[in-house]
Amino acid sequence: MSHIRLSEPTRSLEPPAFGAPREIVPGIVWLRLPLPNLFDHINVYLFEERDGWALWDTGVSDEACRAHWLAMFDSFLGGRAPTRLVGSHFHPDHIGLAGWLHDCFAMPFYMTMGDYLLSRFLQSGPDSAATAAETGHYRRLGLRAEEIAEIPGRASDYQRQTSRLPGSFRRLIAGQSHELGGRTWRVLTAGGHAPELVLLWCAADHLLLSSDQVLPYLVPGVSVNAIEPDANPLGLYLGTLTMLREQVPDDVFVLPSHYAPFRGLHARLDELARHHAERSALLAGRCRDSPGMTAVELAQTLFRRKLSPARLSYVAESVLANLHYLLEAGRLTAAAQADGAIRFSAIA
Repeated sequence: MSHIRLSEPTRSLEPPAFGAPREIVPGIVWLRLPLPNLFDHINVYLFEERDGWALWDTGVSDEACRAHWLAMFDSFLGGRAPTRLVGSHFHPDHIGLAGWLHDCFAMPFYMTMGDYLLSRFLQSGPDSAATAAETGHYRRLGLRAEEIAEIPGRASDYQRQTSRLPGSFRRLIAGQSHELGGRTWRVLTAGGHAPELVLLWCAADHLLLSSDQVLPYLVPGVSVNAIEPDANPLGLYLGTLTMLREQVPDDVFVLPSHYAPFRGLHARLDELARHHAERSALLAGRCRDSPGMTAVELAQTLFRRKLSPARLSYVAESVLANLHYLLEAGRLTAAAQADGAIRFSAIA
């Protein structure tokens, strides 16, 4: 879920205060909600419809986000209830309050199958198989037993930040047309940051709801997790960037989930691809200069300060995404050690 900061773009708008709705284009309202971590906000969007308001994402399940929503219901929405909710992907800042909002208003909930099922799995709580998989994953990264013991369970952390998802949903599938706020949107799905993240593109009005897949200030987090430890999510993510360039024109107004809406989609796609190429080249060089490094050892070379085991695990998972991408490209070799750690070396 982590993101990497890049330089501030000059093409974005000044954001509104938390909880202060702003109409960003006719019929679409931009609302910023606070998040309880270093990444301090998320954008959600409201779409005015004939009989109420459709919602895009929710914020996390905490008192601050709930308070902002309650204030919106009491004032801005003018007694017109939410009509439906679209969850862009499974991360807590995006669907943390989906269950709470559904319980309040009994409205239809839309999501992709992959992200809905993953969220339901994580909300079901840790079991022995999941715990064993997580421990084995950390060992492969190169974490020591005492470091693994300090890392909170991912499922427990996820449960704390989300309300229970509705027991049923309406599935979003790539290529569908979806009516939202009086506009027709084409459903696009993307991998890498999440299994089936949703983007919505309105060709008629040149609008793109990009969720976390394309952000104006940060590189979306792409990492390898314990559920799919041999995956190549970076390959999926880069493939999505190519798909967006081919299918969505450059002149769209991009409504992202973090920081401000912006223009210049194709230039941003190029920046993101260039960042990953540079990071992959850097790590390949370190695997050449110091053969046999683990993902954790490589992650530690990226920071001057000492990281906590939990933070180090997230960074190492991101590094592992680059390593798996390089491995699949035939630029690295990987060797499993007796302690479970996997060590990477460059191919001469």
